[in-house]
Amino acid sequence: MELSRTRQKQYDNIVDSAKELFIEHGIEPTSMRDIAVAAGVERKTVYNYFASKEELATHVLVNMAELGEFFSLGDYDDTDAVSGYIMLEDILHKWVERYRDFADALMFSFQYNYHFNRESQLKDLLSPAEEIRKTKIGKAIIKGLEDGSLVADGMDAEMTSLTVIRMCRSMIEKQLYRSEAVNAELGKNFDTLEHAFNIVLRGLKA
Repeated sequence: MELSRTRQKQYDNIVDSAKELFIEHGIEPTSMRDIAVAAGVERKTVYNYFASKEELATHVLVNMAELGEFFSLGDYDDTDAVSGYIMLEDILHKWVERYRDFADALMFSFQYNYHFNRESQLKDLLSPAEEIRKTKIGKAIIKGLEDGSLVADGMDAEMTSLTVIRMCRSMIEKQLYRSEAVNAELGKNFDTLEHAFNIVLRGLKA
């Protein structure tokens, strides 16, 4: 149902306020009352638009996706990749770039998946081989095993692809939550994500 201009403005204000609080404080600690106060409305007004915090968080997620705030590689063109290794290297370096540009959005997406989307995470973990083969990393690894640019000793393409995908996601998540602590421990600013991705690449290179 299309909202009036006034109600659309109120809806947008609630979503924007929720987004800021979710990113700054996290989804779990943020209450619907907190969001109402930040948006300058009563709590019941928030519930007029959203039945639950999960529904509101979902709208925030959709809003971020519409603004292009996630590091989708849908526009990635692999036609010029001379080998599977070069293709994989390019993909991982683009992930690092997207992480730097959209760290807040990524942090929120990880929180959202942890709190509300565990079933799909399990489904992703158990994705069938044909689905893994369709991912950009899966295509790069299969190409690399076929053209000899990646280590092939007993390597299963699907399992290797799934392992790399899960490792990279885990590294990104740890970078989001632990980068300040790591830099404090090292006594300098250090891009641990790019370093970790380079280690993955060296381990797979033939």
